[in-house]
Amino acid sequence: ETTITNKNAQQLWTNTTLTPIIDKNGNVIKIIAIDSDITKLKSIEKQLIEQNSEIETQKQLLEKINSELEKLSIAASETDNEVIIMDNNTNFLWINQSLKKKYEGEFDDISSKNLFNSSYNPNIKKHISKCITEKKTVIYETEVKLKSGKIYWAQTTLTPILNENGNIKNLVAIDSDITKLKKAEEKIKTQTLELENSF
Repeated sequence: ETTITNKNAQQLWTNTTLTPIIDKNGNVIKIIAIDSDITKLKSIEKQLIEQNSEIETQKQLLEKINSELEKLSIAASETDNEVIIMDNNTNFLWINQSLKKKYEGEFDDISSKNLFNSSYNPNIKKHISKCITEKKTVIYETEVKLKSGKIYWAQTTLTPILNENGNIKNLVAIDSDITKLKKAEEKIKTQTLELENSF
C-alpha cells in the first residue's frame, strides 16, 4: 500500500499487486503491476479506528463513574441519614437501608422511582430546577406523613455531581431527620404566644 498525490494535490491510497510472467523455462520475463484505488477503504478504516477509540474512551469513563458510584454507595450505606443516588434526570439508582426503614417499605422497589414522583415536598420541581440550572447544592425542608400516620420532618441536601466537562452526571439527596428540632420550634412558639397573651 502506498500514498500518492495526484495533479489536484489530493492524497490517494493505492494497493499495488505485482504479478510475475514466467516463460516455459520458469524464468521471470515480465512483472505486471496493477494499482487499485483504496482511498475510500482507507477512509472507512480510519473512521472505524476513531469510533473504536471513542467507544473505548466512553467505556473507561463509564467504568470510572460506576467505580465512583460504588464508593459513594458504600460510604452512604454506613450513615444514619437517608441517601438517594440518582441519574441526571432524578431517576433513582440507589438508596440506602436507612431510607427504606424510615419510609416503612415505600421504597423497596425503586425501578420506577424518581425525585419528581416520590418527594412529599410541594415545591420539589422548583428545588430540582434550581439545583440543575445553577449546578449548586439546594437545601429544603419537607413534612412527611408516613404510612403509619407518623409525621416526619426531613431537611434535604440535594447536590449535583459534575463530570469532567462540568455537566451534571448524578444527583445525590441526603435527608436529615429534623423532627425533634421542628417540635422544639413549635413548643417555643406556643410558649411565646402564651407569654404574650398573659400580659
